[in-house]
Amino acid sequence: GRNSYCPLPQEKERLALPANSDEPIDVI
Repeated sequence: GRNSYCPLPQEKERLALPANSDEPIDVI
């Protein structure tokens, strides 16, 4: 995983990375 809240622009539309998680979560 990763603790960086910095997904790619196109990923921001479908992915979210909560501050308490180190893995991107699909919000759709």
